[in-house]
Amino acid sequence: MNDPVTILDAATTILLVDWPNSGVPKALVESGFTVYGYSPGGYSMVELAEAPSDGEGAPVAGAATIDRGATVQFRLVDAGPTAIDLVCVYRPLSELESIVEQHAVPLGATAIWLQSQEATEAAREIAAEHGLTLIESLDIADAARTMRKGPPARKPG
Repeated sequence: MNDPVTILDAATTILLVDWPNSGVPKALVESGFTVYGYSPGGYSMVELAEAPSDGEGAPVAGAATIDRGATVQFRLVDAGPTAIDLVCVYRPLSELESIVEQHAVPLGATAIWLQSQEATEAAREIAAEHGLTLIESLDIADAARTMRKGPPARKPG
């Protein structure tokens, strides 16, 4: 199973290790995935919420508003996910091995998705060494938008 859309369709939980813009986590959550983010500060759960407004329906200046009045929230969690299906990476390829060893393997991921970049031979070797499928040069948000697994859970803003 190496088709990216098939792999994504089989997934339920995704870990983002950085992302190019807030449209990526938003598209994944809207498509029905459980999405975690990872940063040096720890793990966060990605959620949608209504954009803050001024009380009359206008968005508050500076709010992380994305289309259709929704905003992406990253809620820090005490403990990270216990299992994930895939890790989406938007970091330099030099960091891939540590991401695989610290997150993908311990959490049981079956695939690594390199967000919008081509893999090097070293990246392919890292994935193969750990039995992971490597997806490259395809935007995960675009792939998620084509499949829409289900409605997102909205949290009150």
